[in-house]
Amino acid sequence: DYKYNSYTDSYNDPLADSYNNPYADSFNNSYTNFYNDFYANPYNDLYSNSYNDLQVNFYNDSYNNRSDNLEDNESSQAETVT
Repeated sequence: DYKYNSYTDSYNDPLADSYNNPYADSFNNSYTNFYNDFYANPYNDLYSNSYNDLQVNFYNDSYNNRSDNLEDNESSQAETVT
């Protein structure tokens, strides 16, 4: 029956049936999971961890090491000068 073809029957219509629609499922599930998991986790975990850990550690370590090196160089230069 033409009424129940794939264009009119909501159960058989891949565009209207959200339960059997791979596009609606992929949009509702894959896209939201991609947004919640992949986007939220890299932003919260990877970005914040890389920013807080790597950036701060890089700043603290490299800056402290640089200040230590400057102090060592200044002290060694001062010792060398005197």
